[in-house]
Amino acid sequence: MTSTDFFVSLSIYDPKNGRHVFFKTDGKRFEEDRTIKISCDAKYDLTVTVRPPGIENLTLLKLRMGSDEITPDKKTEESKGIIYSLSWFTNGYKPTKKGARNDLRIGFKFAQGELIFPAQVKFYPLSDSTHVVWGTVMKSIDLESTGNFQPGASPHQRFPLKRASIK
Repeated sequence: MTSTDFFVSLSIYDPKNGRHVFFKTDGKRFEEDRTIKISCDAKYDLTVTVRPPGIENLTLLKLRMGSDEITPDKKTEESKGIIYSLSWFTNGYKPTKKGARNDLRIGFKFAQGELIFPAQVKFYPLSDSTHVVWGTVMKSIDLESTGNFQPGASPHQRFPLKRASIK
């Protein structure tokens, strides 16, 4: 079996406020040390970049954000990678209680398998324009993985998460 390393970056942009979402560092208070801040009942523009370009069968079919399954709106191929544009609507999510965090499973469904990142988030009411922007601007979630993209490889692979960072 031949494995190929690949990289996936996810950026979450708030078009209403004209900036990326924020995250805060929680230390050891919760399962993860970083919490992504998201408004309920809002629209977000998502960008998924897959590198290197040219890996056959590494086409993004769907992005799962929690229970929401999103199909890419647009695909652009550039020298730095393949860029997918998507929209995510957080309607139906409830604000997270004070002192708590939510698990948000982010799943990248490719033609040849799936990569999953377990994110920790806090949902804020849309009316809370203060707390949702405290912390550090989150430019991207960067993931590194590996997979078998040879003809005949299983289309149901679960790609291992080798490295993950929130920047």
